[in-house]
Amino acid sequence: MPEDARELIETVYREGEDDIPESLIKASMDAEGEHWSKVSMANMNALKLKQGYSLSDQAWDEETHIPTRLSDDSLTIYLAVWSNGMLQPYAGSKRYAWDLSSVNVNAKRIKALPELTEALALALKQLKEQEKMFDDYSFILPITPLSDTEWQGQGLDEHGNTIDVLYSSHQGLLIGN
Repeated sequence: MPEDARELIETVYREGEDDIPESLIKASMDAEGEHWSKVSMANMNALKLKQGYSLSDQAWDEETHIPTRLSDDSLTIYLAVWSNGMLQPYAGSKRYAWDLSSVNVNAKRIKALPELTEALALALKQLKEQEKMFDDYSFILPITPLSDTEWQGQGLDEHGNTIDVLYSSHQGLLIGN
C-alpha cells in the first residue's frame, strides 16, 4: 500500500470543490446538474402512492406519455417481409411471429416510412386491419430479401431524409445515415 493512499482516498470522497482541478469544475457542475435534473424528472413522473391511481392531479391521463426510463425514447419496429404481394412477419414462427419480428431502436433514428407503392400501402393497411396487435401507431417496416441472411428496407429520419435500413440475421438491424 502506498504511504499516501489515505490522502488519495480522502481526496476522492471529500465533499466540496476545493480539490477539483479548475479544468474539471465545469464538467463536474454539468454532471451534478444533469443528476439533479433526472431526479426531478423521476419525482415528477412517479406515481404518488398515497393517492393511488387517481386522476386528481391530472398526471395520469390515458393519452399522456410517462417515460419509464430517463434515456431516449425507443420505438418498436415490426419487420415485415414483402414478398408475392404480401407482408409476412420476418420470424417464420407459428406462435408470436410478430413479437419475434420486432426490434427496439432509438426513436430519433427512424421516424416514418417513405412514400410507398400503391400495392405496398394497400398490403400495409390490410395487415393493420387483420392483426389485432397493430394500431395506427404501430411501425411496420416492409423489408425485401437481399439474400438468405439479409433484408433491406427504407425509412425517413427525423429530418425527412430517406435512410436505408438493413436487417442481417448476423448483425441485427443496421440503420444508415
